[in-house]
Amino acid sequence: PLTESGGLNASQKEQMEVVLKRGGSAAETCSESVPDGKGGSGEIKVLFDGQKSRITEVTVGAPWAGTSMEACIKRSFVNQIIIPFDGDPLEVPYDLKIPERKTPIAPDPNAKKPGKKP
Repeated sequence: PLTESGGLNASQKEQMEVVLKRGGSAAETCSESVPDGKGGSGEIKVLFDGQKSRITEVTVGAPWAGTSMEACIKRSFVNQIIIPFDGDPLEVPYDLKIPERKTPIAPDPNAKKPGKKP
């Protein structure tokens, strides 16, 4: 993913790759931790800010944009620490695969049951 990485050295590129994988691993749990979480595949854009030494922004695309999964995915990446670098922030696309939920969604204990009177 770091093909257009300008003046970054090998250590900086390698560390960014590690941070992307770490964020991706954290995001993989979103389908389990978000109440109506869904798995799938899509691209996100991660903004590395070398002056702040961290990921400062994540743009989430389909199929999670605008869903409850979006915030969870962003939290998985934003504020990950990176090696500082000079120059403008660097936006990097990242292909994300999130597995489908394994545990069933628990029924709402407050939901009305058919046929029962309150």
